[in-house]
Amino acid sequence: MGIRTEKWNIAFREAVGFRDTQTPYRKVPGDAGGWYADPFLLERDGETWLFAEYFSYRAARGVISCCRFKPDSHRFGDWREVLREPFHLSYPQLIPHGGEIYMIPETEEAEQLLVYRASSFPDRWERFAVLRRDCRWVDTTLLPDQKRMIAYALDAGTPQACLLVSAETGETLRDLTERRPLLLSRPGGAILTEGESWILPCQNGEKTYGGALTFYQTDPSLKVFSSVFTLSPENLLIENEAAPVSGVHTYNRMGGLEVVDYKTETVSAVRIWHRLLQKAGVEK
Repeated sequence: MGIRTEKWNIAFREAVGFRDTQTPYRKVPGDAGGWYADPFLLERDGETWLFAEYFSYRAARGVISCCRFKPDSHRFGDWREVLREPFHLSYPQLIPHGGEIYMIPETEEAEQLLVYRASSFPDRWERFAVLRRDCRWVDTTLLPDQKRMIAYALDAGTPQACLLVSAETGETLRDLTERRPLLLSRPGGAILTEGESWILPCQNGEKTYGGALTFYQTDPSLKVFSSVFTLSPENLLIENEAAPVSGVHTYNRMGGLEVVDYKTETVSAVRIWHRLLQKAGVEK
Protein backbone atom coordinates (compact mmCIF):
# COMPACT_ATOMS: atom_id res chain seq x y z
CA MET A 1 0.00 0.00 0.00
CA GLY A 2 1.66 3.25 -1.15
CA ILE A 3 1.32 6.38 0.93
CA ARG A 4 0.72 8.61 -2.09
CA THR A 5 -2.63 8.64 -3.84
CA GLU A 6 -4.16 10.23 -6.92
CA LYS A 7 -6.57 13.03 -6.18
CA TRP A 8 -8.96 14.69 -8.63
CA ASN A 9 -9.87 18.33 -8.23
CA ILE A 10 -12.24 20.77 -9.96
CA ALA A 11 -11.37 24.29 -11.11
CA PHE A 12 -13.32 27.06 -12.85
CA ARG A 13 -12.89 30.39 -14.62
CA GLU A 14 -14.95 32.82 -16.67
CA ALA A 15 -15.69 31.31 -20.07
CA VAL A 16 -12.87 32.49 -22.32
CA GLY A 17 -12.80 29.33 -24.46
CA PHE A 18 -11.09 25.97 -24.13
CA ARG A 19 -8.21 27.04 -26.39
CA ASP A 20 -7.09 29.75 -23.97
CA THR A 21 -3.98 28.59 -22.08
CA GLN A 22 -3.09 31.98 -20.55
CA THR A 23 -6.03 32.51 -18.18
CA PRO A 24 -5.70 30.43 -15.00
CA TYR A 25 -8.50 28.39 -13.45
CA ARG A 26 -9.35 28.71 -9.77
CA LYS A 27 -9.71 25.59 -7.63
CA VAL A 28 -13.12 24.73 -6.16
CA PRO A 29 -12.58 23.70 -2.51
CA GLY A 30 -13.07 20.01 -1.68
CA ASP A 31 -12.58 18.06 1.54
CA ALA A 32 -10.14 15.61 3.09
CA GLY A 33 -12.55 12.65 2.95
CA GLY A 34 -12.43 12.21 -0.81
CA TRP A 35 -12.25 14.06 -4.11
CA TYR A 36 -14.46 15.68 -6.76
CA ALA A 37 -14.33 15.05 -10.53
CA ASP A 38 -16.44 15.03 -13.72
CA PRO A 39 -17.80 18.60 -13.42
CA PHE A 40 -20.98 19.61 -15.27
CA LEU A 41 -22.66 23.02 -15.20
CA LEU A 42 -26.34 23.93 -15.41
CA GLU A 43 -27.89 27.40 -15.59
CA ARG A 44 -31.39 27.57 -14.12
CA ASP A 45 -33.52 30.52 -13.00
CA GLY A 46 -30.55 32.86 -13.26
CA GLU A 47 -28.28 30.66 -11.13
CA THR A 48 -25.38 28.45 -12.16
CA TRP A 49 -24.98 25.07 -10.52
CA LEU A 50 -21.99 22.75 -10.53
CA PHE A 51 -22.63 18.99 -10.40
CA ALA A 52 -19.85 16.43 -9.99
CA GLU A 53 -18.87 12.99 -8.79
CA TYR A 54 -17.77 12.85 -5.18
CA PHE A 55 -15.58 9.83 -4.51
CA SER A 56 -15.46 8.95 -0.82
CA TYR A 57 -12.30 7.28 0.47
CA ARG A 58 -14.36 5.44 3.08
CA ALA A 59 -17.03 4.10 0.72
CA ALA A 60 -14.65 3.70 -2.25
CA ARG A 61 -17.62 4.64 -4.43
CA GLY A 62 -18.92 7.75 -6.14
CA VAL A 63 -22.07 9.76 -5.44
CA ILE A 64 -23.36 12.90 -7.13
CA SER A 65 -22.97 16.23 -5.34
CA CYS A 66 -23.62 19.83 -6.33
CA CYS A 67 -22.90 23.41 -5.29
CA ARG A 68 -24.14 26.84 -6.41
CA PHE A 69 -22.06 29.63 -7.89
CA LYS A 70 -22.07 32.87 -5.90
CA PRO A 71 -21.38 35.71 -8.36
CA ASP A 72 -20.95 38.37 -5.64
CA SER A 73 -17.93 36.56 -4.19
CA HIS A 74 -17.05 34.81 -7.46
CA ARG A 75 -16.85 31.40 -5.84
CA PHE A 76 -18.88 28.25 -5.39
CA GLY A 77 -20.74 27.54 -2.14
CA ASP A 78 -20.66 24.38 -0.06
CA TRP A 79 -21.05 20.97 -1.67
CA ARG A 80 -24.09 18.84 -0.87
CA GLU A 81 -24.91 15.27 -1.85
CA VAL A 82 -27.94 14.93 -4.15
CA LEU A 83 -27.89 11.36 -5.50
CA ARG A 84 -26.65 8.10 -3.99
CA GLU A 85 -27.10 4.52 -5.21
CA PRO A 86 -25.75 1.15 -4.04
CA PHE A 87 -23.44 1.32 -7.08
CA HIS A 88 -20.88 3.83 -8.32
CA LEU A 89 -22.11 7.09 -9.87
CA SER A 90 -20.08 9.62 -11.84
CA TYR A 91 -20.19 11.89 -14.93
CA PRO A 92 -23.54 13.61 -14.11
CA GLN A 93 -24.58 14.92 -17.52
CA LEU A 94 -27.53 17.33 -17.09
CA ILE A 95 -30.24 17.71 -19.73
CA PRO A 96 -32.96 20.41 -19.55
CA HIS A 97 -35.95 19.31 -21.62
CA GLY A 98 -39.61 20.31 -21.63
CA GLY A 99 -39.32 22.27 -18.40
CA GLU A 100 -37.78 19.29 -16.59
CA ILE A 101 -34.17 18.56 -15.66
CA TYR A 102 -32.83 15.10 -16.43
CA MET A 103 -29.52 13.50 -15.56
CA ILE A 104 -27.72 10.64 -17.28
CA PRO A 105 -24.84 9.75 -14.96
CA GLU A 106 -22.37 6.94 -15.48
CA THR A 107 -23.96 3.80 -13.99
CA GLU A 108 -21.66 1.19 -15.53
CA GLU A 109 -21.33 -0.71 -12.24
CA ALA A 110 -25.09 -1.40 -12.35
CA GLU A 111 -24.70 -2.67 -15.95
CA GLN A 112 -27.53 -0.37 -17.01
CA LEU A 113 -27.92 3.03 -18.64
CA LEU A 114 -30.23 4.95 -16.30
CA VAL A 115 -31.99 8.29 -16.66
CA TYR A 116 -32.95 10.35 -13.59
CA ARG A 117 -35.36 13.29 -13.29
CA ALA A 118 -35.22 16.09 -10.73
CA SER A 119 -38.34 15.86 -8.57
CA SER A 120 -37.13 18.93 -6.65
CA PHE A 121 -34.10 20.61 -8.19
CA PRO A 122 -31.30 20.40 -7.22
CA ASP A 123 -31.60 18.10 -4.19
CA ARG A 124 -34.00 15.31 -5.09
CA TRP A 125 -33.73 12.95 -8.05
CA GLU A 126 -35.80 9.92 -9.02
CA ARG A 127 -35.20 7.14 -11.51
CA PHE A 128 -37.08 8.03 -14.67
CA ALA A 129 -36.13 5.33 -17.17
CA VAL A 130 -33.84 2.41 -17.87
CA LEU A 131 -32.59 3.28 -21.32
CA ARG A 132 -30.55 0.11 -21.76
CA ARG A 133 -29.92 -3.06 -19.75
CA ASP A 134 -27.00 -5.47 -19.72
CA CYS A 135 -24.48 -2.88 -20.85
CA ARG A 136 -21.22 -1.58 -19.43
CA TRP A 137 -21.06 1.92 -20.84
CA VAL A 138 -19.15 4.85 -19.39
CA ASP A 139 -19.41 8.61 -19.96
CA THR A 140 -22.44 8.40 -22.26
CA THR A 141 -22.86 11.86 -23.79
CA LEU A 142 -25.86 13.38 -25.57
CA LEU A 143 -25.28 14.99 -28.96
CA PRO A 144 -26.71 18.48 -29.68
CA ASP A 145 -29.54 17.01 -31.80
CA GLN A 146 -30.78 15.33 -28.56
CA LYS A 147 -31.57 12.22 -30.62
CA ARG A 148 -28.23 10.43 -30.43
CA MET A 149 -25.52 9.79 -27.86
CA ILE A 150 -21.91 8.69 -27.89
CA ALA A 151 -21.16 5.90 -25.44
CA TYR A 152 -17.82 4.39 -24.52
CA ALA A 153 -18.53 0.67 -24.21
CA LEU A 154 -16.47 -1.83 -22.29
CA ASP A 155 -18.46 -4.84 -23.49
CA ALA A 156 -18.97 -4.38 -27.22
CA GLY A 157 -16.88 -7.32 -28.38
CA THR A 158 -13.63 -5.36 -28.14
CA PRO A 159 -11.83 -4.08 -25.04
CA GLN A 160 -12.72 -0.51 -25.99
CA ALA A 161 -15.37 0.75 -28.40
CA CYS A 162 -16.93 4.14 -29.03
CA LEU A 163 -20.58 3.69 -30.06
CA LEU A 164 -23.28 5.90 -31.54
CA VAL A 165 -26.51 5.20 -29.65
CA SER A 166 -30.16 6.22 -29.96
CA ALA A 167 -31.16 8.59 -27.15
CA GLU A 168 -34.75 7.36 -27.38
CA THR A 169 -34.30 3.58 -27.34
CA GLY A 170 -30.70 2.93 -26.30
CA GLU A 171 -30.20 0.98 -29.54
CA THR A 172 -26.69 0.90 -30.97
CA LEU A 173 -26.70 2.76 -34.29
CA ARG A 174 -23.06 2.55 -35.32
CA ASP A 175 -19.62 1.59 -34.09
CA LEU A 176 -17.40 4.67 -34.25
CA THR A 177 -14.24 2.77 -33.43
CA GLU A 178 -13.23 2.84 -37.10
CA ARG A 179 -12.79 6.58 -36.73
CA ARG A 180 -9.15 6.33 -35.77
CA PRO A 181 -8.93 9.43 -33.54
CA LEU A 182 -11.67 7.98 -31.34
CA LEU A 183 -10.03 4.58 -30.88
CA LEU A 184 -8.53 5.38 -27.49
CA SER A 185 -10.98 8.13 -26.57
CA ARG A 186 -14.01 8.37 -24.34
CA PRO A 187 -16.24 11.43 -23.94
CA GLY A 188 -14.92 14.11 -21.63
CA GLY A 189 -17.80 16.56 -21.35
CA ALA A 190 -20.88 17.91 -23.10
CA ILE A 191 -20.62 18.54 -26.84
CA LEU A 192 -19.89 22.15 -27.79
CA THR A 193 -21.21 23.94 -30.88
CA GLU A 194 -19.21 26.35 -33.02
CA GLY A 195 -21.26 27.52 -35.97
CA GLU A 196 -22.13 24.41 -37.97
CA SER A 197 -19.47 22.36 -36.22
CA TRP A 198 -19.61 20.19 -33.13
CA ILE A 199 -16.66 20.03 -30.76
CA LEU A 200 -16.25 16.78 -28.81
CA PRO A 201 -14.04 16.90 -25.69
CA CYS A 202 -12.53 13.42 -25.40
CA GLN A 203 -10.23 11.85 -22.85
CA ASN A 204 -6.84 11.07 -24.25
CA GLY A 205 -5.71 7.85 -22.62
CA GLU A 206 -2.72 7.01 -24.79
CA LYS A 207 -0.19 7.40 -21.97
CA THR A 208 -2.31 7.15 -18.83
CA TYR A 209 -5.94 7.33 -17.72
CA GLY A 210 -7.06 10.95 -17.83
CA GLY A 211 -3.75 12.03 -19.28
CA ALA A 212 -5.18 14.88 -21.37
CA LEU A 213 -8.26 16.15 -23.16
CA THR A 214 -8.37 16.27 -26.96
CA PHE A 215 -11.07 18.38 -28.63
CA TYR A 216 -12.31 16.97 -31.93
CA GLN A 217 -14.23 18.94 -34.53
CA THR A 218 -16.95 17.14 -36.48
CA ASP A 219 -20.48 17.73 -37.77
CA PRO A 220 -23.84 15.93 -37.40
CA SER A 221 -22.75 13.25 -39.89
CA LEU A 222 -19.91 12.18 -37.55
CA LYS A 223 -17.91 11.05 -40.59
CA VAL A 224 -14.72 13.02 -40.00
CA PHE A 225 -13.08 13.91 -36.69
CA SER A 226 -10.29 16.49 -36.70
CA SER A 227 -8.24 17.31 -33.64
CA VAL A 228 -8.32 21.06 -33.00
CA PHE A 229 -6.76 21.36 -29.53
CA THR A 230 -5.31 19.31 -26.69
CA LEU A 231 -5.61 20.43 -23.08
CA SER A 232 -2.76 18.77 -21.21
CA PRO A 233 -1.23 19.01 -17.73
CA GLU A 234 1.55 21.09 -19.30
CA ASN A 235 -0.73 23.87 -20.59
CA LEU A 236 -3.39 23.83 -17.84
CA LEU A 237 -2.92 26.72 -15.41
CA ILE A 238 -4.41 26.41 -11.91
CA GLU A 239 -4.18 29.44 -9.65
CA ASN A 240 -2.23 28.79 -6.41
CA GLU A 241 -1.92 25.04 -7.06
CA ALA A 242 1.34 23.89 -5.50
CA ALA A 243 1.08 20.20 -6.47
CA PRO A 244 2.14 19.10 -9.97
CA VAL A 245 -0.81 18.51 -12.31
CA SER A 246 -0.65 15.04 -13.89
CA GLY A 247 -4.00 14.68 -15.68
CA VAL A 248 -7.21 16.29 -16.92
CA HIS A 249 -10.27 14.44 -18.23
CA THR A 250 -13.48 16.55 -18.19
CA TYR A 251 -14.35 20.01 -19.52
CA ASN A 252 -17.69 21.84 -19.57
CA ARG A 253 -18.99 25.38 -19.97
CA MET A 254 -22.29 27.16 -19.31
CA GLY A 255 -23.63 30.26 -17.58
CA GLY A 256 -20.55 32.32 -18.40
CA LEU A 257 -18.23 29.81 -16.69
CA GLU A 258 -16.08 26.90 -17.75
CA VAL A 259 -14.85 24.06 -15.57
CA VAL A 260 -12.25 21.32 -15.72
CA ASP A 261 -11.09 18.56 -13.45
CA TYR A 262 -7.43 17.81 -12.94
CA LYS A 263 -5.33 15.17 -11.22
CA THR A 264 -2.63 15.63 -8.60
CA GLU A 265 -0.86 13.31 -6.19
CA THR A 266 -1.09 13.74 -2.45
CA VAL A 267 -0.48 12.01 0.85
CA SER A 268 -3.92 11.52 2.40
CA ALA A 269 -3.98 10.43 6.05
CA VAL A 270 -7.74 9.90 5.70
CA ARG A 271 -7.37 7.52 2.78
CA ILE A 272 -4.51 5.63 4.45
CA TRP A 273 -6.65 5.19 7.57
CA HIS A 274 -9.62 3.82 5.62
CA ARG A 275 -7.38 1.50 3.62
CA LEU A 276 -5.95 0.08 6.86
CA LEU A 277 -9.47 -0.44 8.25
CA GLN A 278 -10.57 -2.16 5.02
CA LYS A 279 -7.48 -4.37 5.04
CA ALA A 280 -8.23 -5.35 8.64
CA GLY A 281 -11.83 -6.18 7.73
CA VAL A 282 -13.29 -3.41 9.92
CA GLU A 283 -14.63 -1.58 6.85
CA LYS A 284 -15.81 -3.01 3.57
